[in-house]
Amino acid sequence: MAASRPATSPSAPSPGTATILDVAALAGVSRTTVSRVLNHPDLVPADTIARVEGAIDELGFRPSSRARGLRTGRFDTIALLVGDASQPFQSAVAKAVARAAEARGLNVLLCDLDHSEERLITFLRQLPRQGVDGIVISTGDDVSRSRAGAVIAETRAGGTPIVISGRLPEDDLFGVGVDFTSIADAATTRLIENGSRRPILLIGDADTYVGARWAAGYRAAVERAGLDAVVLQTQYSDATSTQLVLRELSASTPADGIIAGTVPLALSAVRAAHHCRRLVPDDLAIIACEQVGLAELVTPAVSTIGVTAEASGEALVEHLSQLIAGRNPPHATLPYVLSERQTTRHPAEGETR
Repeated sequence: MAASRPATSPSAPSPGTATILDVAALAGVSRTTVSRVLNHPDLVPADTIARVEGAIDELGFRPSSRARGLRTGRFDTIALLVGDASQPFQSAVAKAVARAAEARGLNVLLCDLDHSEERLITFLRQLPRQGVDGIVISTGDDVSRSRAGAVIAETRAGGTPIVISGRLPEDDLFGVGVDFTSIADAATTRLIENGSRRPILLIGDADTYVGARWAAGYRAAVERAGLDAVVLQTQYSDATSTQLVLRELSASTPADGIIAGTVPLALSAVRAAHHCRRLVPDDLAIIACEQVGLAELVTPAVSTIGVTAEASGEALVEHLSQLIAGRNPPHATLPYVLSERQTTRHPAEGETR
């Protein structure tokens, strides 16, 4: 005859706060039996499983994912480290990573680096101890240099897979490739083909991983056309961006094209043109080297070229999932998309390169 379940006491825990001991007491079994039901139900009689599952439902018991991870080696959680969560593209990548992870049954822990190497190092040292299966790093900063690169290597050697966005095969890092050099080259070439004779590059910092490659692609395009190169660095300050573009628009030979690293920088150029009573795109053509939804929502709608956040997020999670599973996926370089809108002279259908 099966043992009857004891009645719930007045001091029973509220739903969501119960422990494994509470479940064991309500089901009239030992803690070890509850653990077996959760982890090895094939070793437990059906009637015992039914009593334990009934107690779990009644108490709203939630097994600790961390405890389960310590037993199984899997936490079903990945960490996403973004360079600056306030940037439209980074926030779009975060959403795309979350969607791709959810489709694979994974949770995402979001961490904002705020462009700090010290924060990156701290996260890399803490996250494996807190219980994550892998880490995605999405930032324009060069994380392979200095101390951060060494800590990334140490973290990987310790058994935590890491995927870094935007890295090409020659960078010797596990990553999902974005050819920022070619993107800036194509953006600059497009403006030159449309008649620009003084295109300038507007970026946050030419010393970052992405900034250096944008600058290289831009310089290659203007040199082929026999034009002068002008690189404006703003540290992603809206006020600084606007002032620098105002200065270039007031020069004796004013700028007639802006290749902006980000959509917010492109909007600063639009604002400066409006202040100088310059028409966009007739007097000043503008294109941004990233694909974000914000570009379509402003007036004038900003022309963009780059990898979509959706493609980046899906590829990063897929690559990391393969590493977590013990496989070594081939390096993939993502295609970029050109979307011409109202800030360039000849709008056309979006095309993939």
